[in-house]
Amino acid sequence: MKQVSGWNKTLLQEVSSDTPSKNRAAIRRKLARIRQKLMAGGRLTAEEKAFLRRYAPKLYEQAMAMERERAAYEERLKRCRTKEEAERVKNEKMMEMAEGEDEDRKLQMMRMAQTKAAEDDAAPAVNRKPSQVEQEKKRIQEEKRKQRARMAAERKKLEKDRHERERAEKKWWDDKYYESERLKEETEEDYREREEGVIYRKPRYGGQDSPGDGGETVLMPAGGSMGAVAAAGTGGETEGYKDGLRAYARGHEAYEAAAAAEAPKRS
Repeated sequence: MKQVSGWNKTLLQEVSSDTPSKNRAAIRRKLARIRQKLMAGGRLTAEEKAFLRRYAPKLYEQAMAMERERAAYEERLKRCRTKEEAERVKNEKMMEMAEGEDEDRKLQMMRMAQTKAAEDDAAPAVNRKPSQVEQEKKRIQEEKRKQRARMAAERKKLEKDRHERERAEKKWWDDKYYESERLKEETEEDYREREEGVIYRKPRYGGQDSPGDGGETVLMPAGGSMGAVAAAGTGGETEGYKDGLRAYARGHEAYEAAAAAEAPKRS
């Protein structure tokens, strides 16, 4: 009897004895092609599975077991979170395959082929997964980014607080300066009034406004009299009024002289 891929004895055992002899050769050839397909890591079609189930029940059970093993292995590889984890799963699978040396050599070769095919099918998903080294690098970079963000926020807060303190300090100094200027102006005004002998007020007669233009504020010269003020209010030029004007002029001249004498001292 001729051999079919060197497995004619096995094939003869798998083919039912009640199969007509004229169909046995075709059945053996098809079984050999199915075996070759499994050895190459291929997936069986529904028609090939039905054929094995009818003519080679033992090989059918082995093929179904390999199909389940392949699907579980492929799914396990796809669930790995990193490339390093996928490599560990592959090494575990190789050790598992190496422990089955007592099984049929051809069956072991088919299992290895199916395992390799599962790795090839899962390769696109595994290659998209991050490396553990890359993942750790990204984690460190993310921590550094967060730390830089926290430091920037702290610097921004400190800068804002500094500006607030500077604004408050500037306002305090401005208020103090304006107050000192106001006091200085009041002091100088008092000094001028004392030097000139002039006070600014609104003369009143018995609780009534002075007979000026509507009771407006008027200058009362030092040494002047209320009569002079009254005369100024009515437009009359009495002797008292003229004396008051002369006294005012003398006081003004004295103030100018004192101011000229004080100028070098201030500079």
